[in-house]
Amino acid sequence: MRIRGVAAAAAAMVALLAGCSSGSDHHPEAAPASTTTVPSTTTAAPKTTVTVPTDDGEPADPSEYRQEEGALGKPGYFFRTPSGNFSCAVFDKPVRFGEVSVTVGCQGTAAAVPTGSKTCLDAEGVPAFGLTATGAEFTCAAGDLFAGRTDAGVLEYGTHVQVGNQICASHRVGITCRQLDSGASFFVSKEAGILKN
Repeated sequence: MRIRGVAAAAAAMVALLAGCSSGSDHHPEAAPASTTTVPSTTTAAPKTTVTVPTDDGEPADPSEYRQEEGALGKPGYFFRTPSGNFSCAVFDKPVRFGEVSVTVGCQGTAAAVPTGSKTCLDAEGVPAFGLTATGAEFTCAAGDLFAGRTDAGVLEYGTHVQVGNQICASHRVGITCRQLDSGASFFVSKEAGILKN
């Protein structure tokens, strides 16, 4: 019995090897491929927790950021973060921001959107945060509303710029802008976008 099993296995191997000869144009019908199913496991990415700094850091001289005409012709104070991820502005007068007008704002392609807000599609623009007369707002902004000219100054980490009752503070973890009288603010980074009204 054992010899018959070995002989049958050998015959099967010879038949398989014969079908693999390289000199023939004859292609035997391929045997079905064998597959192995491996259970997949997915693990949710760990949720990043960002602690919003409460210290504004050292004051910077607002005159270093003054531009009589920003990228869209509006006068104000324009700066960018040291990483280059965000451009911000404090305007002399409110400017249109979606359906509202803002006096302060930041935008950047790397910005995280606030919880419950939709992600910006390329045609809609980039994530943008602003402070209005009624509080903090988020929208997708087309154009360089908060960019200023290309020579806009860098607001170094651990410093802030204050113009009237508006203040923006630059930190390694992101940027915070707020109105001192109302307390409305926003925080933006690559990891989080937070509106506080």
